Amino acid sequence: MRPQDLTLRCYAEQQGDCLWIAVCVDLCLAAQGKTYREARQKLNHQIKEYVFDALAGEDRAYANQLLRRKAPLRQRLKYQLIHLHLFGLLFRQRVRDFIPKLPLVPYNNHYAR
Repeated sequence: MRPQDLTLRCYAEQQGDCLWIAVCVDLCLAAQGKTYREARQKLNHQIKEYVFDALAGEDRAYANQLLRRKAPLRQRLKYQLIHLHLFGLLFRQRVRDFIPKLPLVPYNNHYAR
């Protein structure tokens, strides 16, 4: 995996008054939380664990498949709309996009002991 491949596309969407759904469209992962921050933190943790397992953990034999797993087209299109600010202009407080930062070397607290 090259460093430029470490950029992942993600967005978070508020549903109702107290639920945020954060989605990583490049790995087909999702997390939810009561706040934007909580959902984003949970997704970031999930992404780090997933990438570690794919590159250095028990799933490394399937790394090529796991790191190319895309979200459904509907979610990828939603991200594109958000990213282009077309969707974001309509729902400024309810939808946000973000790009998580991943280290160049996968790290996992469970395996560092």
